[in-house]
Amino acid sequence: MSDAIREREYGLVLACMRRGLIHKAVDGLKRILTEDPDDATAHALLAHCLVSLKRPHAALHEARMALTLDPESSQVHSAMGHALIANRKLREALRHLEQARDMEPESAQRALDLAGAHALLDERREQLELVARARELEPDLPEAIVAAGEIELDGGNVSAAYALAREALELEPEHIDALVLMGRCELRSGNIDAAREHAKWALSNNPEDVGALYLLSSIKARENPLLGLWWRYSTWMNERGSGMAILLLVGAFVVYRVAVQISIDAGASEVANVVQYVWLGICVYTWVGPVLFQRAVRKELGQVELARDF
Repeated sequence: MSDAIREREYGLVLACMRRGLIHKAVDGLKRILTEDPDDATAHALLAHCLVSLKRPHAALHEARMALTLDPESSQVHSAMGHALIANRKLREALRHLEQARDMEPESAQRALDLAGAHALLDERREQLELVARARELEPDLPEAIVAAGEIELDGGNVSAAYALAREALELEPEHIDALVLMGRCELRSGNIDAAREHAKWALSNNPEDVGALYLLSSIKARENPLLGLWWRYSTWMNERGSGMAILLLVGAFVVYRVAVQISIDAGASEVANVVQYVWLGICVYTWVGPVLFQRAVRKELGQVELARDF
């Protein structure tokens, strides 16, 4: 394979990956690896694709192959980090993503990759610093703008998130993550029709995008009388962070126990029973709600089946 053909193949692979056409990207990478089985970059990109295809063990195999071939490549360490995240080895992933960032300290994408790992570890301060660094390095990078918007939205600042989503879409109107962020902002504001339009727009660009499918499932949950309350509760709790959420749950349990004891001491055993039944119902609802939502997501994912030549 000549250098010109290889360059063209890589261009097509990267374009397919950006548009979410992962099967086409895999086909291109297989052609490259057929000509050169020791191409570390191809193995690294294949690892990224396999993560997207929900094949974590295969992704880790490809990432290890790439690391063996070129241990000094930041792209290879990035691929290893993402593969390890897919295999739920977060601390090990963090080390590789830090190494990738250290190899390319001026890369906004490497900072964003590392920020994502810290977010999964619920290390908010590090996440904020890295996203801010990414925006400093590339102020017009849509991925960095969207990452900042997601942080604002998760913190309950819908207006700031909306402004960042609009900024990203002005730079790249077809950016899927920006469309999803805008849809989430609309949904949080109660604009269900607008949220649905953004979800459809994102899915028209990539019918397999998990974020867009989650958005569509969230819209359906918001409209469902049973899941609507859970969706609002889950959103409210997420805005407060895991630490505050635990304190709120512990506080609610203490209030429940105090209410029961006061009712018993006052001789109102029937009231105590009612309080206990209400508490039990709330507990069951908060357990069942996530299961029903995940079932709705799996249903949406099951409806998506693309031909390999799509």
